[in-house]
Amino acid sequence: MSEMSTYRIKAGDTEVQNFDAVSREAAIDYLIENTPVTKKLNDVRLLDEQDRVIFTNQEFLAEFVNQFSSDDWKEMKSLDRPASDKPSVYFDIDGTLGKWNAKATMEEIFDTKNHYFLKVQPEPFVIDLAMQLHEDGVDVCIISAADKDTIPDKYDWIKKHLPFIEDDKIFFAPLGADKTQFIQHNADISVLIDDYNPNLKAWKEAGGHAMKMLNGINSSHSGYSEINFEGLKKQKAELDNWLQETDVTDAQMKMIRDKFVSRAYNTIGFVAGSIESEIGHDMEQPDKGKGKED
Repeated sequence: MSEMSTYRIKAGDTEVQNFDAVSREAAIDYLIENTPVTKKLNDVRLLDEQDRVIFTNQEFLAEFVNQFSSDDWKEMKSLDRPASDKPSVYFDIDGTLGKWNAKATMEEIFDTKNHYFLKVQPEPFVIDLAMQLHEDGVDVCIISAADKDTIPDKYDWIKKHLPFIEDDKIFFAPLGADKTQFIQHNADISVLIDDYNPNLKAWKEAGGHAMKMLNGINSSHSGYSEINFEGLKKQKAELDNWLQETDVTDAQMKMIRDKFVSRAYNTIGFVAGSIESEIGHDMEQPDKGKGKED
């Protein structure tokens, strides 16, 4: 007799049901045939004992989860996407939009029970840059290298921290793959913002603009245009510590914070303008970098 395994059905953040099945295929059949909730909700996920999503009706994730095996995904060299004849700005996640934890082991990162990528600390200034470009009318996209089993967590992370990014602007590539082969066929007229030199090299060789995100871990002097918010991050940390240790009124604290926010968004606005210049985006956008709150 085959050994039974336990599977879980989730609808959004709600645990719907736990049940035992003899195989992955049997569990999927049970979900499809015996769970009415799948017909009512658009984000039902079937998870195995390793917390891997093995089947879903969520439209974006279904392509990766339902259609590709892990081995097939690892071997993929390209994935056809609708083409765009307009320039885009593509952001990497790990080490760019999100902080890279240099102390984490590969086992910790890729153990699906840990949900490492769901808990990645966001980089607020980089996310603000992406939002500024989006508000300026730039086609802002995300391209992230991912193991197939980590795509659901990465997708959920994007939806939490960058909710303005639509599903058709989110792209994933297998680990080590050429990112230019998994996007909108427009790398040659677009910008990649990434922290990893091999990704930048492949993008530049495809004719595109490659900009390196310095994150305090990687190296400078790489031959690419660089974006560096490390100084701002240090200033904010020092300011927060000083305000905690100094006796100031609420009004004084607000004034000091407002000055820093203004300086930060001026910096972000300048970087956004430089990127827009690279892709020939119309610079006559109203109120760039203004009207924001901390």
